[in-house]
Amino acid sequence: MTTQRALSTPTAILISGALIAMAVFFGLRSRPSQDSPQNPAASRPSIAPAALPPQPGEIAPPRAPSQPAQASPDLVAAQLTKALEAQRKTIVERCWAPSFAKQPTPATTKIFVNASFDANGQQVIRGIREDRDTGRADVRQCVSEILAPLQIPPSGANAFAEVELTLP
Repeated sequence: MTTQRALSTPTAILISGALIAMAVFFGLRSRPSQDSPQNPAASRPSIAPAALPPQPGEIAPPRAPSQPAQASPDLVAAQLTKALEAQRKTIVERCWAPSFAKQPTPATTKIFVNASFDANGQQVIRGIREDRDTGRADVRQCVSEILAPLQIPPSGANAFAEVELTLP
């Protein structure tokens, strides 16, 4: 009776991993060909260095990070306030009045609305929080639900602002 020894799974995985590693090492290992010059930069045309990708074996020079255009924070805050004031009547009628009828104190409430806008002035994201001392959770929740998407005049840059809205 002949006994044939089977290769175990862990051993097969180890051997195949070693073979793959060797193939990758030798396959990715590159040597300059005989017809390429010793100085790769000398054979390149003389144009701006940032315009050409680096050649193999060459390190690309670091680029200065580009700064995105920024809109004036004060201007964005004023535009956000104007957009909120356009919806104030609806907010007072649908959110503040029912809450005040249930509980007359505090007589005013402050909510803070923060919003990010894209370069076209369209709202990207919005957050609403209430003042700790004068907050009314039901008013904040209602405002969050009924407030229409905000829009400001296009600034050509992404913008963010947070403003206070005192009700009524």
